[in-house]
Amino acid sequence: MRGLLKIFGIRLPKTAKHGSFDGVVRPMIEMDEVLVHAMLPLLDARLVLYQHFLELDRSVKRPPVRMRSTCA
Repeated sequence: MRGLLKIFGIRLPKTAKHGSFDGVVRPMIEMDEVLVHAMLPLLDARLVLYQHFLELDRSVKRPPVRMRSTCA
C-alpha cells in the first residue's frame, strides 16, 4: 500500500505501524476522491486481515482452557 500511495505523491511516515496504519492513512487519502475510490477497499480488507491475525496470534499464545487446568 505504501508503494501505491507513493505513486499518488503521498509519503507515509516510517512510524506508521500495523495497529496505527489505518488511522494514519485514512485521513491522507480522504482528500482525493479518486484515491478514496481506489484505496478504501484495500484499507478495509487490510483491517479485517489484521484483526484476524491478532485473533489467531492470541489463540496461539494462550493455551486451551483444558491444558491450563491440567498443567497447574
